[in-house]
Amino acid sequence: MIKFWVPQPDGRMREAFIQPEAVPMLERVSVHEAGHAVVASHHGANVLGIAFTIEPSGYRVMALYNTPPPFFVNQLCAIYAAGSAGEQLVYGDYGMDGASGDLRDIDRVGGPLDYGTLVSRASGILESRRAQFDRIATLLRERLHGNEEITMDLMPHGRTGAILVSGSEVVESGHCPFSVR
Repeated sequence: MIKFWVPQPDGRMREAFIQPEAVPMLERVSVHEAGHAVVASHHGANVLGIAFTIEPSGYRVMALYNTPPPFFVNQLCAIYAAGSAGEQLVYGDYGMDGASGDLRDIDRVGGPLDYGTLVSRASGILESRRAQFDRIATLLRERLHGNEEITMDLMPHGRTGAILVSGSEVVESGHCPFSVR
């Protein structure tokens, strides 16, 4: 089981563990976030990695990427729908818990609200990069079950977390002609 060292406001570090009963849900969320990262990579986003963060409600897994201009609405929508596409590829369906935030992101950028079509498009991209997607999802699952000690730190947007799969691990593939900056 992963042990996290979490910085406290007074500068000391506190131990934190993922509860065993949370692992199946985190595995599914990891697959979801791997989908976002692979499709973001496909569209040329600067993928920083996939991280575990601590939020008031508990641990969260999230893909970290930047979409430098010009980025088109259809590209952003494919990235947002890719989490559900990843879940569908691995589990045969996708949960509305993960999709709800993605739907808000799609609405925020003015994208089409036919989520099923967006998921299908993203699934096509993931199928074309299936080896890359499977490798990332496997890395995340292995790290969830590993015995590593990971020190969390301040991350983008003021979150505390740790990158479990780096951007270079996401784009390591013959399919990706650019490098992570």
